[in-house]
Amino acid sequence: GEALVERHYASVDRLFRFKVGEQQAQDLTQATFEAVQVALPRFRGDCGFRTWLFGIVRNKLLGFMRNRFRDEQRFDPDASSIADL
Repeated sequence: GEALVERHYASVDRLFRFKVGEQQAQDLTQATFEAVQVALPRFRGDCGFRTWLFGIVRNKLLGFMRNRFRDEQRFDPDASSIADL
């Protein structure tokens, strides 16, 4: 496990930094490798490890973006008045 993290950490972190910025990248990278650790016993080897890993990266990124969009779209009654509608 440690060798896999050492081999792939930089590329996962770089992708997240490019997509969401430095602060969120650290959290997403950490969450990705935690998910890998949990899911690794289910890795069947039908594809390469890197392909499987970046599938997890994609899912983490999409989840982050979905949550960010939801947070921006929430109605805050204190932020606007009826007249603003």
